[in-house]
Amino acid sequence: MTLTMNKFSVLNSIFEICSCFLSEDGVNILLDQYQSSTRMKDIFNANEDEIQKLILRGGDEEDIALYLNVFLWKQRHGEIRKDKRIWYNFEEHSLAWTVHRHMVERGYEFVALMPYEIPLDHTITSYEEQTEMYLGFHKETEGYDDDDYFNMLINNLNVIGPKIISHKRLPEIIEFTDCIVANFNTDKRLRWLSLSGFTMLVCDLSYPRDKSWPVYLSLLRRESVTIFDYSAGLLGIRMYGDKARNELKKTEIVGGYDLLDALASS
Repeated sequence: MTLTMNKFSVLNSIFEICSCFLSEDGVNILLDQYQSSTRMKDIFNANEDEIQKLILRGGDEEDIALYLNVFLWKQRHGEIRKDKRIWYNFEEHSLAWTVHRHMVERGYEFVALMPYEIPLDHTITSYEEQTEMYLGFHKETEGYDDDDYFNMLINNLNVIGPKIISHKRLPEIIEFTDCIVANFNTDKRLRWLSLSGFTMLVCDLSYPRDKSWPVYLSLLRRESVTIFDYSAGLLGIRMYGDKARNELKKTEIVGGYDLLDALASS
């Protein structure tokens, strides 16, 4: 099923979430699908200096996140040299994680240790500090009853995902994932587990697909809103193939199922 939105908003949302996973063919499919969105084409046609000027100009941080993701995508595909570095300090940290994941993949060594402020209590922390703090919490019997702890840790692991296989605590990360898979139907803290976060985690870990599929399927079927986060669908198709396709065809998707399948297959 298809839901309609402003064309630029659709393009921006899909690219923001999936930029780390889209091939050159995938981006061309997106631009062809929404040919009338000249603004997006102009951003992709901009050169390195032009994108940097857009970022330095400031303004709406959602736009800046898009410019950064385009810059990093171009860098990933050889259109900008690999040693070039770019930075922006987001006030709205929730807009930063896809950019930071992209930066980790591109070898920006400082990102995992970079300090940022948690909006709720204004605590200064870092992705690595949060990972170190929360790894192992699932084994504690007290103090971690809030379901947010799973998603908070998964979000940090998603950011460092491109380098997760070399993480010094990889066995504990795998144990954490095993815990989710084994206790998904019984641990009440997993009621609001993020579909996209879980999908990205098991993909980054190359986790056994036969073990992760039941959780993916359960999360997908209980989604009460559109899969606005295309990464869950795109990575789901790449990992589970026709099993995921058959389920996603029944799901309301911004832009439509055919677009999602084309991007996953590109």
